[in-house]
Amino acid sequence: MLSERLTELQLNILEFICEFVTKNGYSPTLAEIGSGVGCAKSTVHYNLKKLKELGLILWDSNISRNVRVVEM
Repeated sequence: MLSERLTELQLNILEFICEFVTKNGYSPTLAEIGSGVGCAKSTVHYNLKKLKELGLILWDSNISRNVRVVEM
């Protein structure tokens, strides 16, 4: 089960990204994710790397607004 592999923050980040994309039609920035889930951009960056390693998102840290959720 997905929730057993992830921290609460990682689940919140995934949910935030999905809701943001649904509402706006494009991906959020790290700052927007941080603001939305209540943590620093560096914490978002760390957790996005972990989510990418798990194959749950597609993300290139060198390009703004390009995080995409693969599995939810």
